[in-house]
Amino acid sequence: MLHSFELLARYVMPQFQGTTLSTAASNEWAFEHQETLKAGRSRALDRAKSDYATRT
Repeated sequence: MLHSFELLARYVMPQFQGTTLSTAASNEWAFEHQETLKAGRSRALDRAKSDYATRT
């Protein structure tokens, strides 16, 4: 019974309270900009690898 209450509080009630709207909007924005985000991540990893290689 306690587990059911926890699931209700965690997943159902936030939908009715509207507290998931910002999370959903953020998820949608990230999905729409995923190519730009992936490219930036790749550049950052390449730069980190390069910086590490020059230090050793």
